[in-house]
Amino acid sequence: MNWLAMFNSEIWLQPVS
Repeated sequence: MNWLAMFNSEIWLQPVS
């Protein structure tokens, strides 16, 4: 599931305070 990696990447890269 490559889409999962991209999806998680966006969330992880962005500052989720």
